[in-house]
Amino acid sequence: MYNLCCISEELKESGYKFQTMTWKRFNQLCDEHGDQHALNELGERWLNNIMVTGLCIEHCYRNGWGYRVSSSLFPLLTHPDFLYTVHDVPQYEEIIEQFRDIVYCNETWQVRLSTHPSQFVVLASENQSAVEKSIVDLNFHGWVMDQLGCSSQNRGAGMVYLIEIHVPDTDERFLKIGWTTSNVRTRFKDDEFEWKQLNRKMFPNAYLGERWERYMQNMFDDCRYKPKHSFAGETECFGYQYKELIQKTFAEEAKRGN
Repeated sequence: MYNLCCISEELKESGYKFQTMTWKRFNQLCDEHGDQHALNELGERWLNNIMVTGLCIEHCYRNGWGYRVSSSLFPLLTHPDFLYTVHDVPQYEEIIEQFRDIVYCNETWQVRLSTHPSQFVVLASENQSAVEKSIVDLNFHGWVMDQLGCSSQNRGAGMVYLIEIHVPDTDERFLKIGWTTSNVRTRFKDDEFEWKQLNRKMFPNAYLGERWERYMQNMFDDCRYKPKHSFAGETECFGYQYKELIQKTFAEEAKRGN
């Protein structure tokens, strides 16, 4: 199977191409217009690059190719003197939404995605600074591939759910945050209690879903509850008195990136 590397000349001729920014240009914008203006300009380039990535993956789908993701989607982000993160540009939410759209579409397209670090990634270097920079760069590549729904632990789509549980014939009520690759009804079909789904967040694979599940559970570590009713997953329960807080926070976090 053929693979397209980074950019399609056909798309480039149609006006779709990746954009970059030099460290010198970023500092020039900071000096002339302020940091926020410079971050906005940089964020526009990042957003464009994710949009073009989506078009490249669709192009590969239509031609039956695999796609090697560019190693330069986020210029300057791993520069050792860059003091910001991807969250600091005004386009952050749009960038994450573009990633989600790509993951959703590629569930149907099934284009094989791969990546390759830049020529400056040298883990075998005797220069410790170069090794540290290489590790930062590789971790960043891993994050990008996570956002694209790729992982060595990619084990299928599912959801993180928030449910309210009531044990029949008792006044015991509590909340549960969990992960399932089926649905809540199937997950609890053999348990003898009543439940009501309060919210959920869908994920394209188990790696992202289980990571977000742990993130949410740890957020409410002080609210944990030990049910009197024993069942699989009883360590993932939370006190009913915290329902309003947990339900509100879950909804807010679900709107954010993965």
